[in-house]
Parts: sequence; structure tokens; C-alpha cells
Amino acid sequence: MAFVPAADEDYPDDARPGLDLCAAFTPLVEPETPERIFLDVTGCEALQGPAMAVAGVLARRIPAETGFACAVGGGRTRLVAALAAPWRRWVPPGEEREFLAPLSLRLLGERLDVEMARWLELRGVATFEDVARLPAGVLRRRFGAEGEKLARLAAGLDSTPVRPAHPPRALEACVECEAPAETEQEMAQYLSHLACEVADRLRETRETARRFRLDLFFRDGRREAVALRLSAPIGARTAIYDALLRLFRKLAPAEPPCGAAAAAEEIAPREPF
Repeated sequence: MAFVPAADEDYPDDARPGLDLCAAFTPLVEPETPERIFLDVTGCEALQGPAMAVAGVLARRIPAETGFACAVGGGRTRLVAALAAPWRRWVPPGEEREFLAPLSLRLLGERLDVEMARWLELRGVATFEDVARLPAGVLRRRFGAEGEKLARLAAGLDSTPVRPAHPPRALEACVECEAPAETEQEMAQYLSHLACEVADRLRETRETARRFRLDLFFRDGRREAVALRLSAPIGARTAIYDALLRLFRKLAPAEPPCGAAAAAEEIAPREPF
């Protein structure tokens, strides 16, 4: 199932209260963005009741306990749940293609490859049903894995799981300076090391992060920390290095640090579906 804000509702930057409520019903809670939460309640029926009943309880409790209205929708696949939520619909198993058929591909937004979107538009392919009617294999042959993925989605097929991300986890890396870093140039090599380690671990799990924290350690045992939340998630080494360098400059330590640690938080999958 998926939760989205109700129409005209300003969603809070800190969605943790609502996430905590969801996590009380299932360990599979994924905040794809602050505005969209996915849950998988498969196997929880014995303890929590049917999925529709869980959705009803949460749709009542989240507004009552957090002050923010939400809409909930559900279905057997991730995409169906996401698109059903604004209409507060529950799509029964086996009716995924029928539900998707009249919907515009524009609902995929940036998740639809730009080149593929242009190719489809030129051929008058505007809805999921239009995609489903294309000759078998044409999208895969022209656009590879992304084309095949769209064809499967239009057919109501989507095996993308809910990746548990709440309570939130963080990726951490640390480094000890060979000698206290007297200058920014000396510190840059250690920040680069941290950025590479964090980026490599994000790449292994096909994830990105939006919030980064930098801790500096000093010889007298002190520790200084600062965090930064970006406008969009990142995963590339250079982008992470730039974020850590911004944090270092913000701390502007009066004494040379002898060690540092970086943490990537608000981790989410690269793939939006």
C-alpha cells in the first residue's frame, strides 16, 4: 500500500511520527520521499488483520496523531499502489492492468526516460493501455532494460519490493589522519577518502542519500559535528565530496582535526518504481 498527502495538504519535512505509526504494523516501511510512504503488510494478517483494515486504521490514526491528512491506496504492485493512493482506491489482485489502462504515462513524471517518452509521444502512445498494445518486445529492443520495464509495468507486473528504510539507517565511514590536518588542502584527501567509501557502498546497494553529516575529532577528545540536507538525493563520489567539503567549511575548525567521520542518511533506492 502507499500513503500520499491529501489534496492541498502541506506535508511535514519530518515524517517520522507517521513512519513510526506505520512501523508498528509492519517492518517493511519505505519512505520513498517525504510525501510518499510504501508499506508491505504481506504475512502480517494474523496479527494486524487484512491489508485494507490496516490501511483504514492508519488513514485515521496518522491525521489524528500527527495533524496531517493523508490518502491511502493499495494493490499488489508498487506502481499500482502509488497511483491508486490519491484516489483512495484499493485495486484487487488481477485487476492491475485494467486499473492502469486509462492512466496517462505523464503520471510517471521523471521516472520515464526522456528519450523513450519522446519516442512514445511521436507515435501517439499516451496511456498505459497504449503501451500494452505495442508489439511484443519492441520497447526492449529499442530501449533495453528500461523499455522492458515499462512494458511490464503497463501489463500490471512489477516485482520491485518495498525496501525497509524506517527506522532510518545510515551509512558511516571514518578515517584517522596520519597527522592533524593543518589546512583545507590537507583535509581534502581525507574527505575524498570518506566520499569514496560512502559512494561505493551506496552504489553496491543501488541507493542514494539526501542528508550528510560530518564529524571532526580533535586531540583533546573534543568532537564537532554538522549536518546538511540537500535539495535532492545524491550518490556520486564527486557530489558527496562536495557536500562534505561544504560541511568542513561550515565547521571551520579553529584547531586541526586528527580524524573525521561521514554519515549518509535519508537513504533511498535509486529506482523510483
